[in-house]
Amino acid sequence: MTAAQTAARIRQNLADLRANRERELQIIGADLSTLIKLRVQGSGENYLNTKFSPYTPGYATQRRKAGAQTQYVDFTRTGRLWASVYPDVQGNSAVMTVVISAHGQDNKDKVEGAVKKRGNILHPSQEELDLAEEANNQRVLKYLQI
Repeated sequence: MTAAQTAARIRQNLADLRANRERELQIIGADLSTLIKLRVQGSGENYLNTKFSPYTPGYATQRRKAGAQTQYVDFTRTGRLWASVYPDVQGNSAVMTVVISAHGQDNKDKVEGAVKKRGNILHPSQEELDLAEEANNQRVLKYLQI
């Protein structure tokens, strides 16, 4: 490959990197969102990998009667909250940020209530952030191949 061909390939790879960035960050964000949901719903752990404070006895009784699990707090009653949680990519051509949040005012209110009572339930753990960072690094590296 000539120097001119190599330079053209590098320019094309950079253009592809920019063109695909938002879509690929959306995928990474969706993976990160899924990891958060799995952690909270599957084990009742916060981003520090410690259990959320338990349900009050009265609410635990209500959940039991409804057939819901009560061994740990999973923030799942109907499932609508978790179905509304997904990533949005925000930013411009220089900087983009993946924001994972609940959508719909009723679900935003549920998250806000949870934050006041038990902390930010949508905060990723360090392990989850590390996985997302590695996925992003791999995303960039694939465009640096010549």
